[in-house]
Amino acid sequence: MYSIFAYENQPELWVEAALNIQKRYGITKALGYVIGEKLYNILVMHNTSLIKLQKIDELR
Repeated sequence: MYSIFAYENQPELWVEAALNIQKRYGITKALGYVIGEKLYNILVMHNTSLIKLQKIDELR
């Protein structure tokens, strides 16, 4: 099955990183990491995958 994550436990690693960021820099920076970086990257990968699938369908 296809996965957008590099590792099976990738979301858990992100949560752990966000908790460490929160402890050191506060909740705003931790949310910025999760929402601003990770969620954005997931959405970009999803959109890119859809575009690639559309191009494959057009070539058929």
